[in-house]
Amino acid sequence: MIYEDWVSEIKYLTLTERLSLIEAISRPLREELYQSKAEKGKVRRVRGMLKPVGDMPTDNEITNTYTEYLIEKYK
Repeated sequence: MIYEDWVSEIKYLTLTERLSLIEAISRPLREELYQSKAEKGKVRRVRGMLKPVGDMPTDNEITNTYTEYLIEKYK
C-alpha cells in the first residue's frame, strides 16, 4: 500500500482501530528516538573521559614520548 491508500482508508476505520494504528506507528518511533538519545549520552560521557588535562601534545611530543618508551622497553 502506498501513502495515499493508507490516508484514504484510515477514515473508514473505527476509532479504536485508528488509535491502535497510531500506537503501532508511534511505538517504533519512540524506541528509535530513545535509543538515539541514549547513544548521544554515551558519546558525551566518553568524550569527557578522553579529554587530556591541559593542552593537547604536539606531534613531535608524541613521537618523542613513544621513542623514549621504545628505548626503555628494549634496553
